[in-house]
Amino acid sequence: MDERQLKRLLTEIAHEEIPDDMNVWHEIRQQVETANSRTTRRGFRLVRTGLLAALFVLATAVAYAVYQGLIGSDPGLDAVNQANLVTTIEETQELGGDYDWAVTLHYAYADANRITVGYTVTGAAPARDQLRPFTNTLLRDSTGRQYTWLPVGGGGGGGGGGSSDPDALVPFEDNIGASFDASIIDDAPESLDLTLTIQLAYATEDARQEFGPDVMLPAGDVTFEFTVPFIAGHRYDGPQTASASAIDMTLQDVVVAPSLTRLDLCFAAPPSDNGKPWAAFADVTVDGNVVVEDFQLLSPIVPVADSDCQQYVMPLSLVEYVESGEWTLTIAALRAPDTESPDTVIQRMRDEAGINITPLEDGGYMFSEPLPEDMTAASAALADILSEEQQTLEGPWVFQWRFE
Repeated sequence: MDERQLKRLLTEIAHEEIPDDMNVWHEIRQQVETANSRTTRRGFRLVRTGLLAALFVLATAVAYAVYQGLIGSDPGLDAVNQANLVTTIEETQELGGDYDWAVTLHYAYADANRITVGYTVTGAAPARDQLRPFTNTLLRDSTGRQYTWLPVGGGGGGGGGGSSDPDALVPFEDNIGASFDASIIDDAPESLDLTLTIQLAYATEDARQEFGPDVMLPAGDVTFEFTVPFIAGHRYDGPQTASASAIDMTLQDVVVAPSLTRLDLCFAAPPSDNGKPWAAFADVTVDGNVVVEDFQLLSPIVPVADSDCQQYVMPLSLVEYVESGEWTLTIAALRAPDTESPDTVIQRMRDEAGINITPLEDGGYMFSEPLPEDMTAASAALADILSEEQQTLEGPWVFQWRFE
């Protein structure tokens, strides 16, 4: 999931004057493509229809080198799963319809930083339809709180079989892990009574031919009600301020929970060369031992309006270090994405690493044939070059504290 496409989506919705109470199809379909060890992204948008009561959306597809189940490439959720903190639900609701839709809610988890659910959508469609399923999730609790989608981790993937017979029914399946921002919970309840609504949509070959490749047609929705234990977080309350590059940065607070670490940071940086938000890169040590190194903090999809203070997250499980001593958070640099020269990056990757890359239309790069044998090393090489070529505000901004 790429932050800039989602921000563009929200901007376009505003331009279309879509009312605030309209649900946005922001859940992504994550598809596994083991042939390509790269991440590809496409933006998505909403447009209005006159005769057809449907939403037309350009869906995001994320390619993974290895499919790791619903929890997927999310180290925070992987940690809570290994610690047996995930609540198993395994409830199925059948929507039926032309494609025999069914949704199974597999698990749920909740702590002070996020709520996560994992579910599978299944059905069957004639081979000629070449159907692709999509979902959007809405979550609320018994107190009336509405939870905002959180763009972190979560696995996903699926697909359907093929058939030479256009009338043959081909089963399809989509596996989704969806997370929500739990920072609005200001107390420590023992459990949460939750209501999850999963809205279903699809695209067929006929619809794509008639309305274009971005089509998405609604198929109905299902609702699950369940209770999940709540795990409180460990909190450090600032404020604490550090200065570098003529910029004052304030750490307002830190909340560490089993699945995720949240940082509230305030800083007023000058506009980047391309006007895009600055990305913050962080290191964490505990009693001098490196815990996190050169990690790009995930910033909110929708920043707090007219504020220099934003919530940043690391989808990492750091609770084991809470009682280990003094924490040091170092914001090593602020970098402006897409301020590099793509031609320079392409040339340096070829000359210095012997790797071919291709720039993507909306920013970023993908590896070209022949694909690198060591994708980890190739990704590291690209990251190093980008860090040198992108506009940068050098730190460090250093913060230290102990959890009481």
